[in-house]
Amino acid sequence: MAFKFTKFCVSASTIQGSYDISWFGIGNGLFSFDIEWGPNESGPWKTLKTVINVSDVTLKFTDRLLSNTDPIWFRAVAKENGKIQDISVPSFYNNSLNKQDFLRYREMLRRWNMELKKFSGLPGLLLRLKTFGEVADNVHPILGSPIGTEDESGLGKKFKGGYWPAIEMYVAYSDAPPTTTKQLSVEETGITEQDNVLFFAMPFPIIKPQDIWIAPYTNSRYEVRKVEEIEFRTMTIKQQVLASRLPMTDPAHKIKI
Repeated sequence: MAFKFTKFCVSASTIQGSYDISWFGIGNGLFSFDIEWGPNESGPWKTLKTVINVSDVTLKFTDRLLSNTDPIWFRAVAKENGKIQDISVPSFYNNSLNKQDFLRYREMLRRWNMELKKFSGLPGLLLRLKTFGEVADNVHPILGSPIGTEDESGLGKKFKGGYWPAIEMYVAYSDAPPTTTKQLSVEETGITEQDNVLFFAMPFPIIKPQDIWIAPYTNSRYEVRKVEEIEFRTMTIKQQVLASRLPMTDPAHKIKI
C-alpha cells in the first residue's frame, strides 16, 4: 500500500531557530521523508533533511530567525525506494499572526515550558501509535489486520513494534476528578475499575487517541482517550489529554523502555 499523508503540522520550538515538525499518514512499507522549505506556498522548495521510518523531526533552520514573523512554509515528500508516494499539504509555522500576537504566543510557550519543567510538571513517556511502516509478522496478508494472539513483533498492532520510540516529556496533572470509569477484569491487575487521568502538555509532540502514556514512578500505563487543544489566535498553546489506565494484562506492558 502506497503512503498517504493524513496530517502535516509545524510547531514553533522552544529552542530559537528550531522547528518541530510532525506528520501522520497510512501506508505499508519502509518510507523516507524529505523535509522541504519554501518562501511561500508554491515554493521553490529546498530540501532541509531526509529521514527514514519516523513521524517527526526537529529542525535547526538558520535561513531566517524564529522571531521573524514572515511565513516560512514547510512540506514533506514521502518516498519508497526513491519513488515519490505522496506530498503533504504545505504548512507555515506562524499562521500569519501579526508581530505583536506572534511575540505574545512565543512568550506563552516559553512560560508554559518553564512551568512544566521547573514547577508543576512531572516527567513521563509518550508512545505514539504507528499508522504506517513495516507490517507486523502476524498480520493477515489479505485482511490487513493482526491474527491470533499478540506477539512481541506487533504487540497486537498492524505494524512492527506497534508504537514509535518513547518520547520523554513533562506534563501537569489536573486535580479534577475523573469524568468516567470503565469496569476491568480483576485478573492479574489488582484493580476493579479503570482509573482516568487528566493532564496538560506542550503542543509538541502531538498526542492522539490510542497513544500510550507511561507514568515512570509507578510504571502505570494509560491509553489516550481524548485530546483537546487550547489555542491562542488559532495557535496551539497546550494539549489537554484524558487517558485511562490499562490492566497489567494489556500488551502495552510488554513494551520495553
